[in-house]
Amino acid sequence: KRWFSNTTAQRIWFYNREGQLQVAMYRDANGEIQRKMNLEGGDVFLNESFLSQMQSKDQLYVLDLRRDRNAQKETDPKPAGRLELTYYTKVKTSTGRVAGFLEEVVSLDEATLLGLKNRMNLELLFFQPGKEAIVATHADLMEYKTDFFNSHLKDNEFFELNIRNDPH
Repeated sequence: KRWFSNTTAQRIWFYNREGQLQVAMYRDANGEIQRKMNLEGGDVFLNESFLSQMQSKDQLYVLDLRRDRNAQKETDPKPAGRLELTYYTKVKTSTGRVAGFLEEVVSLDEATLLGLKNRMNLELLFFQPGKEAIVATHADLMEYKTDFFNSHLKDNEFFELNIRNDPH
């Protein structure tokens, strides 16, 4: 618990070397650290495909963009979605033997995205090329197809875009 309290993760789960969940900790709605003991040591396992990928890697990440399809663009220009970054790390003993796998989940919800937008004074946009879901700090940005942004991002630089006749 003490180690978990020093991270920004919303969830940390530890799996043994066979992929069975051993420890499941998460932050509740109040930010308090809780355990899901009913899942620990039971029937929750990492799938075989994941375990085979981790044979040759020490770390692996999965980005999940979730879009709220019920957002009302005209009445509520806030972002409609969340971004979850799940990061898996192979845990090894001092002799190099695999002890298990650590799963950390960092979630950026609407409140976090709006906080970043206000601190940085810019609009933020997250997408994965070839996938439909877009998470952004302005609902109009989610109306674009992801292919539109690819040409703007080739040089890895910021770019300007007009949203409702306002330059951003």
